[in-house]
Amino acid sequence: MNGVVLPKDIFRRRNSDYDDDDNDEKTKMQIFANGEKDSADPERRAKTKKTENFIARYRRLRHQRIRSDSGQTTNRYTLLDLIRHPMLRTHAAVMGSIWLVITYVYYGITLNTKDLAGNRYLNFFLTGLVEIPAYTVSFFVIKTWGRRLPLLCFHILAGVPLIISAFISDTAGGTGLFVLKTACVMIGKFGITASFGIVFLYSPELFPTTLRSQGTGISSFCGRVGNMIAPFATALDVFAPWLSAVVFGTVSVAGGLLVLILPETLNRPLPQSIEEIEQWTTTTTTEKSSAVSAQTTTTTTTRTRISAGVVTETGDDDDVTDPFTTSAKQSDGDHRL
Repeated sequence: MNGVVLPKDIFRRRNSDYDDDDNDEKTKMQIFANGEKDSADPERRAKTKKTENFIARYRRLRHQRIRSDSGQTTNRYTLLDLIRHPMLRTHAAVMGSIWLVITYVYYGITLNTKDLAGNRYLNFFLTGLVEIPAYTVSFFVIKTWGRRLPLLCFHILAGVPLIISAFISDTAGGTGLFVLKTACVMIGKFGITASFGIVFLYSPELFPTTLRSQGTGISSFCGRVGNMIAPFATALDVFAPWLSAVVFGTVSVAGGLLVLILPETLNRPLPQSIEEIEQWTTTTTTEKSSAVSAQTTTTTTTRTRISAGVVTETGDDDDVTDPFTTSAKQSDGDHRL
């Protein structure tokens, strides 16, 4: 066959070519690792310079921040600070008790719904259904009435129907009253669920930023204790069939009364330090005294003006300038002349 004869290895790359490629990759990796500039690639050189400037600026700013922070004294707060300060200790104790009451009643009602008369599946469905309007109502109420008053009202709304349900028999005189008893239990579940929604917002607002996580954690820990006690609530029915419901209602009302010890946090900025928490009572007292003093000053000024007006009216007639009298005296003088 006539033609040009090609060598057999024309489509094969030599080993040296692979070695050259490997050397190029190694060189690129070394340049990248060492941060060297590639003078042959202007785009890469520009990107490298931009990265180096960014890193240098970050390190400079970080160094300045460390130097500025080193000159300031940093206070480290621990869990013992909640016990050391009286107001924080009161807030932690009261809020922990409220959390325990809420979780005890909430999970106690939920877990013991099976003991209600009627269809147990329907009753359990209703206990979950009432939570939707409960959380919705609490969301709108706290914007107008604050945290303390709604929490008190919802605790009482939960406790009173539960106490009433304890003395309602499922059947009385052949007439089934289980519907009324179930309704009382659902009203109690509505109230305690609304309280559960409020307390999640109310707890962090009672502690400063430096101890907010510790204070909220203690409250949540007390709530977990209520979770552990709730499944054993029906054990009280061994002594009396109405005892567990009465305990639910009583502790709910007691927890609501504890709310009166706590301050109102509506439209109040979150406290940043322990000193701001301690000044809450002082600030409130100062504002009240300022308002009273301002009102007293206004009243005194008004009385002074009134008395000054009376003196002017009852003073000597010569001190009062009457245009009609002046014109009459002038005309009389003219006639005399």
